[in-house]
Amino acid sequence: MPVHRSFFISEPFSMEHFFSEKKIFFFLAALCILTTLLYSGMLNYPITTNDDIVFFTKYPEILNLSWNSIGRYFSSYHASLYQPLTVLTFAINYHFTGTSPLSLHLVNLIFHLINIILVFFFFNNLLKKPLVAILIAFLFALHPMNVEAVTWISARSSTMYACFYLLSLIFYLRYSKGSQQIHLLFLSLLFFILSLFSKVQAVTLPLVLLLLDYYTNRRNLKVVLIEKLPFLILSLVFIIIAFSNSETSTVYTHSKLKLFTTFDILFLNGGSLFFYLQKFLVPVDLSAVYLFPVKTNSGLPAGYYCYTCLILVLGILIYRFRKNRDLILGVGIFLLAISINLPLISVRSVIVADRYAYFPFLGLMMLVALFLHSFGCNHLSSGRKYIQGVTLFLLLYGSFYAYETWEANKKWENDLTLSTNIIDRNPPVPSIAKIYRKRGNYFASHQMLKEAVSDYSKAIELDPENTDSFIKRAYIYLQLNDPEKALPDLDKGIENKPDASVLYSTRAMVKLNTGDALGAWADCNKSLALDSANAEAYNFRAILKFRSKDIHGAELDLRSAVRFNNQYAEAYKNLGTVLFQVNNLTQACYYWKTAARLGNREAAQLVRSNCR
Repeated sequence: MPVHRSFFISEPFSMEHFFSEKKIFFFLAALCILTTLLYSGMLNYPITTNDDIVFFTKYPEILNLSWNSIGRYFSSYHASLYQPLTVLTFAINYHFTGTSPLSLHLVNLIFHLINIILVFFFFNNLLKKPLVAILIAFLFALHPMNVEAVTWISARSSTMYACFYLLSLIFYLRYSKGSQQIHLLFLSLLFFILSLFSKVQAVTLPLVLLLLDYYTNRRNLKVVLIEKLPFLILSLVFIIIAFSNSETSTVYTHSKLKLFTTFDILFLNGGSLFFYLQKFLVPVDLSAVYLFPVKTNSGLPAGYYCYTCLILVLGILIYRFRKNRDLILGVGIFLLAISINLPLISVRSVIVADRYAYFPFLGLMMLVALFLHSFGCNHLSSGRKYIQGVTLFLLLYGSFYAYETWEANKKWENDLTLSTNIIDRNPPVPSIAKIYRKRGNYFASHQMLKEAVSDYSKAIELDPENTDSFIKRAYIYLQLNDPEKALPDLDKGIENKPDASVLYSTRAMVKLNTGDALGAWADCNKSLALDSANAEAYNFRAILKFRSKDIHGAELDLRSAVRFNNQYAEAYKNLGTVLFQVNNLTQACYYWKTAARLGNREAAQLVRSNCR
């Protein structure tokens, strides 16, 4: 490494004798054990509906691991993202353990533990200061902002891309600081490709490599740029791939940024940078979602203007010390890595996210560790006092980080805790209506019907144009034996979305319960006219036919219902009842048993009463 005057005053004594390889091994092992204990609670957290379940319900190829499926992973987008390597790990998870939460969470945690070790080796190789590398690994392992990247199953791409990103940096550093053996450069390129296949955020790596060249004072500019050419080409290709997805393009076209002027966007970016700096220093009140601010006639919230001014002041200070390579490297890693997630080209409904800081914070952690190292060396008279000071720091900050990490993990426990965290940390704006709806779903599935009605009502208040909220509240009213309240919700839903077949079939069910046979009949026919595969509409129309003694017509409709939905327990039960009426006991028992196997209690009772 070149000799240069450091922003952090040079140390008057060497610390090398304090850190043998054996001591480093034991410290890293202890750090990994502590990290595992802090994250152990998440291992039994169920899959949330916050994107996690989508991978296992929307994409059948993930449930069938094969060479053909692997081809689909690398030629398709999943959840609007191109992250085939991450999707492959989900498929492997499912192949061996299904949707076991333990298996899914454990893989995330293992990647984080590997990253802790890689962080130490990268910075130790770069800085040649074991204690600094240990401090960086410590901060990285326990920082509460990393919880989302580790605990949220869908955020596995963050830990994966960081893992391969660090490996690429490590091999590049060995190449550039050593004998420049070409195989090391190829290994760096290989791990860069794996990082790109994990998450498109890896496209920033070529710029970080150039920053490392600057830091290590590589002077042959021509060679440096030629080396980076394949890295830069790959970055460009993956950027094109990311934005070639039609869903991503649509989201970008209707991006939240369309609501703001260019002048506003400047302050949104300033506010975002300040958010990350603030949460780096004081990682409290974390949320799974941070929404864009609401713009009024007077502009953005005042904080965005103040924060941007503070960022500009920091920029001026950094420029003043621009000749210091440590400072430029730390700030450069942070800014380059976080730039891809700043609201410059936003395709998300969130302005910032904890997981976006997973790798970028390493630059800031390096600066903090170098400062503490320099301060200790220059203000403590002996190595023993220095070690005592470092130990005190680890205990104090370790306790603070450990507590906040433990608490931050709790918000991911289930849909209730996650939704409540998002609701409590964000203003009641239209986009938060879907979170009330998710929490309402949780309440409904746990028979907390009044709480479900309350959340669906709040969702309707915030976003009265969303049809789902009306449908879901109508279902709860039916469970509360209050069909009269359910009808207006369905009427409103149909008014908002007159071509939705499910609304008519649901209203037909309500009218069945209120004795409006003619209205139910009309809604069933309308539903089937819109969607001839609507199993519920066939089932409800069959009930009407059965009541009017059209047994054959009822049987035909019920057979259509189970053909279009082979998991429809009520239709199987009704089909058995129809066949029982025509004295076909064998077939009746077959369909009752099928319904009972699918969980229909009435069918189970019919089997006990009528079938041997």
